[in-house]
Amino acid sequence: MVPPRNEARVERISKGIESSLVLSLSMLSGLTFLGAILAAPSQGDVLDGDRVISSIEYHHADINEVLRTLLREVNAEYVVEPGVSGTVSLSLRNISFTATFKQVLNQVSASSSCQRGVFFIEDAPNLPDYEEVMNRKLPNYDFSNTKLSDALATVFNDAKIRATLPTLPSIPVGRKFQVKTLRQVIESILPLANCRVAYRRGRFEFIPKSAELLPGYLLDRQVSAIDFLDVSPKDAFSTFFRQVRAQYVLGPNIDARFTMKLKSRKFEETLDILCQATDTTYQLHGEVFQIERRK
Repeated sequence: MVPPRNEARVERISKGIESSLVLSLSMLSGLTFLGAILAAPSQGDVLDGDRVISSIEYHHADINEVLRTLLREVNAEYVVEPGVSGTVSLSLRNISFTATFKQVLNQVSASSSCQRGVFFIEDAPNLPDYEEVMNRKLPNYDFSNTKLSDALATVFNDAKIRATLPTLPSIPVGRKFQVKTLRQVIESILPLANCRVAYRRGRFEFIPKSAELLPGYLLDRQVSAIDFLDVSPKDAFSTFFRQVRAQYVLGPNIDARFTMKLKSRKFEETLDILCQATDTTYQLHGEVFQIERRK
């Protein structure tokens, strides 16, 4: 692991440990500022969002290292996508983690959303808030005889959010929806589409899953925690597939470096997040995973 390059020190209220940033943290009770954003972490851990930073100072610190330090303080999983770059300089006292996080992202014109308990940080400012979008109320629908693609197009149009839809099975949804949120409708329809969904740059993208089932030995396989700092996709996929002893082929033009930290998760879920981080998708050919750049 590459050690942080910025020069500073960390002061913890309880331990006084010195490290690479000036970061004094104290715990406050009764705050819920990350309650919705960090809901439903994968392993049932309670993410520590109830922190106030009493003193924080960065001088031309690399954004990847700043985000890595801040998000670790609340025990968060995260992906810093390719394209997020720049340095951070600020000096703040007695300010909440939420406000600090926004200030850091603003300095590099980045935005974040939390999907499946993971922060995705991308180089696009002022995107619609993911949680607000997912909780938008929708009208009643009768999709009993409506094709899947037509139903999803209607849903996203009513939610006033952009979406990229692949070629979907020509089957009716076969059900009605009453006073539902966008999240509930998507989760109900998604199994019919055999897709995974990602929210990137203010747009929902439906990415087809492989037509083949996972090999039996990988179905319930738990993958160890992952911690990548400014890693290439080649090294990331190599580490990931080597851990589970699976075969894979990495396609061309997949080379944008990224940073990621995940807790232990199931194989397929970890692979989906890794593909989203690298803007790739995968197909299974026998027991060989073919990783290709997303079109």
